[in-house]
Amino acid sequence: MLRPRISTTALQDASRLAEVFHWSLQQSHVGDFLASCALHRLTEHGIYFVTAATLHHAHHFRTKERLEVLHRGLLKVCADYGWRLEAWAVFSNHYHFVAESPGMAESLPAMLGNLAVDTPRR
Repeated sequence: MLRPRISTTALQDASRLAEVFHWSLQQSHVGDFLASCALHRLTEHGIYFVTAATLHHAHHFRTKERLEVLHRGLLKVCADYGWRLEAWAVFSNHYHFVAESPGMAESLPAMLGNLAVDTPRR
């Protein structure tokens, strides 16, 4: 059975993020806050929360075997690109992960592209 792993650091960071999010909604205009969330700053080192889905949200990874392929693929590409996973969850039509970038985060699009191209072949 695949279970997400969450480190203590990731939980603390998530807690701080929730506090900032709550404070921002109270202190500023909601539209301005949400617009600022849409920025993708991949030129900075940091911890990123990533969500990706299959094309048309098709349940391509419905079986246990296919889900394990996606899980192994995610672990492999993150290791290959030097991203340090903190937490992740994989589902039949999408996945989420929290990971620390290896310096600049500019490798994220290539890493996700390799996962999308290589995983269906396995």
